[in-house]
Amino acid sequence: MSSYKIIILWFLSINIFAIELSKYEREQFNSMSEDGLIVSAIFYEYNEDYISSQKYYSYLYNKTLKDEYLYHEVANSISTHIDLDRNIVAMENMKDRYPDNLKPKRLLVSLYMSNEEYYKSKSMSNQLLEYSQSVNDLEFVANTYLYLQERDYAIKLLDKAYNKNFDENIILRIVSILVSDNKIKESIKRLETHRIMYNNSVSSDLIKSLINLYASIDDSKNLAKVYRELYISYEPTIEHRENMIEIYITLNMFNDAIEFLETYGDDEVSSLETLYGLYKKVNSTNKALDIASKIYDKQKSPKWLAEMGILIFETSKNDKVKIDKMKDYFERALKLGVNDSLYLNFYGYTLIDLDLDLDRGISLVKQALEVQPNNAYYLDSLAWGYYKKNQCKKAYNTFQKIISLYGKLEDDINQHLKKIEDCKELD
Repeated sequence: MSSYKIIILWFLSINIFAIELSKYEREQFNSMSEDGLIVSAIFYEYNEDYISSQKYYSYLYNKTLKDEYLYHEVANSISTHIDLDRNIVAMENMKDRYPDNLKPKRLLVSLYMSNEEYYKSKSMSNQLLEYSQSVNDLEFVANTYLYLQERDYAIKLLDKAYNKNFDENIILRIVSILVSDNKIKESIKRLETHRIMYNNSVSSDLIKSLINLYASIDDSKNLAKVYRELYISYEPTIEHRENMIEIYITLNMFNDAIEFLETYGDDEVSSLETLYGLYKKVNSTNKALDIASKIYDKQKSPKWLAEMGILIFETSKNDKVKIDKMKDYFERALKLGVNDSLYLNFYGYTLIDLDLDLDRGISLVKQALEVQPNNAYYLDSLAWGYYKKNQCKKAYNTFQKIISLYGKLEDDINQHLKKIEDCKELD
């Protein structure tokens, strides 16, 4: 008998029904064509039923002696941990018979690992790399070293793989290892280098990795730069836009936030309200006034008439035309139901301070105090109204309430108190 036939018979002796088939399964398999068996094997493998898939591939191999079926059976056994020892012997024999065939070597790396023969897995990994330095094999062997916690050598292998094709997925794998070792700065350096080299082809995953890394070390300026890129080039979502604005505001980069919203914002009220607040922040009153008017046209909320009244007053410089316009906005707002204490006090104090209508001003401030009776600013407005009407005792007593509540006063309020204390008409 030839040595080749002896080898075949030996293979049959260790593999035939190595994974046990029931009588029903054997009868079923016997009735199926090779194509039908293949389809079933692939179906179960796709659905991660590796035991069933392993049975089909085992039967196919023993029926046809085609190596491809044996390789599939062995691959499934790695997942099922069934017949590991037998398949290790089979692949060791295949490796020796076909030294240039890399499949047995690759399978042996995983078989040894599954069988907890870590030294053999490592040794076989090194043998595989003697035959192949392909990207896939370098990544594959790196997995072995990662599992064995030899992380530096795993990164070295992944670096070799990366330098062959500069695949972004490989650099992301390397970074994930570095991050788990808390090597954040090195991770950022690697990602930024790749981003600069391939600026037009990096994925959003890489950008998001950079965002997470910059956030983890509170590098807000670089976080803003990269997040902006994510929004503009990859995912222009409302959520990202709002996050971008929040980052700018946190960094007090108000002009950048304005430029971003002017360029990428929309006409939704939420976006306009944010832009309005930013314009006010940088004292861009005329632009804020335009936005307030636009929001009012959309919402018809009288609140925005009051907001426009405040803005007009801030630009008035005691100009009578603008003061009258301010009054018109506030009167319209009040008529339409504005009752926010902030607006009531602002308009009331303005009427008092400019001697426009002391009684109406005091009345409005009192309405504000019904909402917030201990608000120091509102109490100051009321006291100032009494002072303007020469009711100095009332004014002084109102100030005593402020002092009892808050003690030390702010400069503006203190100036009012000094004038009230000097009032000669205390009754």
